[in-house]
Amino acid sequence: SSGGGKLSRLGDVNVAVSVDGGVSWVSLADAFTYFDPSDVPLIREVTPRFTSVSEHSPVVTVQAQNVAPTKELGCDWGAAGRRAGAYVGGGAVRCEVPAAEMGTELSLRLTTDGVHFSDTFAKAVAVFDSTAPALAAEVVPAAIPLGRSVSVRVHARNVAPTGNVFCEVVPAADSSERFVKLHSGGAGGESGSNEARLLVKGTVVDSSAVSCVLPAFASPQTLEVAISLDGLPHPGVRGARLAVFDPSQPAGVTSVSPAYGDYAEPPTVTLRGYNFAPTPGGEMCCQFGERLTAVARFVSATEATCVAPRAAAAGSAQVRLSTAGCDARQPDASSALFTFFDRRTSPTVLDVEPPVVALGSRELLKVRVKNAAPTPGLSCQFESLGSSPAFFRGVGLVECVAPVTDVSRTVSVSVSRGGGLSLPEAEDMEDGSETHRTLTLVDLKSAPPAQECAPRVAPLGQGALVSVLGHNFAQPRSADMLLCKFGEAGTSVAIFVRTTVVRCEAPRSVEARTVPVSVSLDGGKSWGPSTASFSWWADGEAPRCDSVSPKAVHLGGGEVVRVRGKGFAAIGDELQCVLGGVAVPAALNAEGDVECVTPSSPVPTSLSVFVRVHGVACAEAIEARLTLYDVLSPPEVYSLSPAFVKVDEGGELRVRGSNFAPMPRLACSLGADIGQVPAIFISTEEVRCVAPAWPSNAIVPVRVTHDGSAWSGFAPELAYYRPPKLSALSPVGGDLLKETLVLVRGSNFFSERNGDNVYCALGPKLRAPSLEELRATTPTSASVVSSTSAALGVRRRMV
Repeated sequence: SSGGGKLSRLGDVNVAVSVDGGVSWVSLADAFTYFDPSDVPLIREVTPRFTSVSEHSPVVTVQAQNVAPTKELGCDWGAAGRRAGAYVGGGAVRCEVPAAEMGTELSLRLTTDGVHFSDTFAKAVAVFDSTAPALAAEVVPAAIPLGRSVSVRVHARNVAPTGNVFCEVVPAADSSERFVKLHSGGAGGESGSNEARLLVKGTVVDSSAVSCVLPAFASPQTLEVAISLDGLPHPGVRGARLAVFDPSQPAGVTSVSPAYGDYAEPPTVTLRGYNFAPTPGGEMCCQFGERLTAVARFVSATEATCVAPRAAAAGSAQVRLSTAGCDARQPDASSALFTFFDRRTSPTVLDVEPPVVALGSRELLKVRVKNAAPTPGLSCQFESLGSSPAFFRGVGLVECVAPVTDVSRTVSVSVSRGGGLSLPEAEDMEDGSETHRTLTLVDLKSAPPAQECAPRVAPLGQGALVSVLGHNFAQPRSADMLLCKFGEAGTSVAIFVRTTVVRCEAPRSVEARTVPVSVSLDGGKSWGPSTASFSWWADGEAPRCDSVSPKAVHLGGGEVVRVRGKGFAAIGDELQCVLGGVAVPAALNAEGDVECVTPSSPVPTSLSVFVRVHGVACAEAIEARLTLYDVLSPPEVYSLSPAFVKVDEGGELRVRGSNFAPMPRLACSLGADIGQVPAIFISTEEVRCVAPAWPSNAIVPVRVTHDGSAWSGFAPELAYYRPPKLSALSPVGGDLLKETLVLVRGSNFFSERNGDNVYCALGPKLRAPSLEELRATTPTSASVVSSTSAALGVRRRMV
């Protein structure tokens, strides 16, 4: 006990206990924490300040003042939610970081009582992706003088303090230089060493910038500065451009902003660079390529503006600044790229490289595209796999990262410029970008298995175009690398259709035989496993299935079914029935048909039926399907769609349930007055029947039978109705901020037993939402007062 005294210092204290009157003590270090509940915590520091999207439940340590291990100790991450905090002593709290997208900067507040919070610690944690590279966007300054060491700041996405952060300097991709030319350090400015790639230690400024001190360079050159998070070079990652200039040389342009515009209505652009100065007696001029020019306005030695000229069509041009008039050309002067695009039409993808990537690889894609521009919303779209940001790399080229999926598939690739970049009359055209090329994502570590062929048979002496079904198929970089092998009969080049289908030409064979079919992605070096086969048969010998009888049998098994067809000449183990993928023994009867015994099934189901002869299944399966159902139980009905039909019209009904079977007396009952109508079998879970026209409003139960005697129990209701007619509203106006009860008068109103069929819609655009949508949003509820009036409560949220 402290004897009732107070401590003026906040924080942890030891707790000691004496049982001998204070002669000796047993203590616990920092076991009790003093804090001021009338005040809020004060955050001092957060470590680490970065987490990766690939981490599972990352945790940071928050050093703070006036915190204690209370039950309500919590970490509030703003819109990302609140997490419980764990006090670890010494004013430190451990907080779990919520999941967030790459580039998110999370702010943090602490609370000890769940009600009062500390001041917001802005940008407490930045989220990056440790599996992806840092993507440099801009170097500031964008131009540096030769002959001196300069500190620059590289702005990028996905920056994190990994401990091995470097600035990676290389010659620009479009530069003729192949080496970075360094200054020797002597007074004469002579050239020193030449480096193909230069790594300079960097310092992380924040989640979007790295600073580094670049060495002195020996000659004017255009470089690219990228960021390495592991201290290693990354040849495939492009950097931001940096110009090294000689102050004694003409004006050089390092950037143009905006770097894009509609070719018919170009914007005013700002040129930034070096050596900008109006020449006495001359005129500053922006030069767009070799022919287009515009008068420039001087702003400073590093900035000028001009209105971009109109172009004849979409395209890109190098922009230079002349200080001696528009006719003075200096093709060697530094320039920046400006892109004219047509916002009336969508970007068109011409090519994707590489066309095949490994699952989960996040490989960088080069997408060649027409009519793209370096807009803020530029992105690559991958159908249902979503999108990824795209980076404009030059005329007709953007780069983006392949999407992540764990299933082999082929997706169309399109490029979108983002919102707000289409003219009003072209909005419909901009809603979806036109797609022309695809990307295939496959497991490159596994050979593609072949599972089935269609067709499976060809006559002797003839070939056939065969579709091979399987998975993990891909289009190799060279077309002749994708092959099909038909056992010892031969090999042919395959045509990629999608990740589950390739097509190839089966060779001719003069002898009757069956061979396995396999697929190779590497030109025949390795072949995938195969359960597919292809056969050559003499005329009239190939098996063919026509029908099966009976169409439905009891699911308990042991029923004999008969398959009719041709080519069933085999006996013994060479003749089998395949029922839904399960092979069972078969035998020929006196009529030449095949008979086999059905297996059991735990639930009603419909099976495909094939006869396999010498390992080859039927070439066709016309009407060869068998339904297993429970003959001891009637069918069950779960739902009905639609649940409403108009009087005097009727309509087709879709009845969902279970234990349906294609029996001769399969029928629907629509109550005692309307009676029975024939039903069409779709599957064990669906039948369809046609509700006949009826002269008046009615609500009837719908049931299903197999034999006309045993009917389903539960009966959803079908309503015959006449469309309502509206005549008056009372009142006709209401307070925008309050609910108003409105009485609608008319005719033909009716209410179901549960009253779920009556809705009202208010607003300039009336529409008929689905029943599920209406129940979810409940824009306006209504109740039937009589057949000629309905009351509704108008809510502020309207449809």
